[in-house]
Amino acid sequence: MKEKTIAVFPIPGLVAFPGQDIPLHIFEPRYRQMVEDSLETGQNVGLCIPAGVISKASDRVSKNDSQFKNLSMFRPQKIMGSGKVELLESLDDGRYHINVKILEKVEIQKVVTETPYCLAEVIVRNESIQNMDYARRLHDELMGFLLQVIGQRKEVLSYLGQGTGDLESLIRNIVSFLYFPVEVRQLILEESFFEKKAEIILTYMQSLGNQQ
Repeated sequence: MKEKTIAVFPIPGLVAFPGQDIPLHIFEPRYRQMVEDSLETGQNVGLCIPAGVISKASDRVSKNDSQFKNLSMFRPQKIMGSGKVELLESLDDGRYHINVKILEKVEIQKVVTETPYCLAEVIVRNESIQNMDYARRLHDELMGFLLQVIGQRKEVLSYLGQGTGDLESLIRNIVSFLYFPVEVRQLILEESFFEKKAEIILTYMQSLGNQQ
C-alpha cells in the first residue's frame, strides 16, 4: 500500500468516521498553522482521540500564559478518520472556523514530526462487507432493535434508515446520530468489516437494555 503524509489533530472525545463532516473552531497557534498549511498544500488532516500524553503544557509554558494553557502534546491513535479541510470563516484575531470532510480511514505507519503539530505517514485502510447474507441479517436485526428502542421517535428511525438499505449505510448513519462512549466508537472505527462493526453496536445497545 502506498503511504502518504497527513497532519494529525488529536482531539479528546472525537472519533471521526468516513462520510462525516466535522466542524471545528481552531484557536491554538500550532493548529492555525496546520490549517493554513493544509489549505495551501491540499494535505489531508486526520482527526483522532489521544492515545496518551507526550508532554503536558505545564512542563513547557508558564502557568500565567493562558494563551498556551491547552498546549499539551498528545500521542495519536493509530487508526483515525482523515479528510480535506474546508475553510468556513477566518476571524480577525487569527482563529478559524473549518470543516473537515472525512474521506477515508487511515493507519499511522510512522510519526514524521511532533512539532509544531504532528505529521505522520499513513496508509488507507479499506472497509468492506465480508458475508452479504450475514450482513443483511445484521441490518434487519439492527433496525429491529432500533425500532424497539427509539420507535416512538419516527423521525429518528427514518433518518437512520436512509440510504440504500444496506448495512454500510445504516452503520454510517448510526455512528453519526447516536451516542456511543468514545472507546466504543474507536472499536467500531478500527474494525475493517461492517459485520464486526454491527456486532459491536448490537452488543453495546443490548447491554444498555439489560441495565434497564
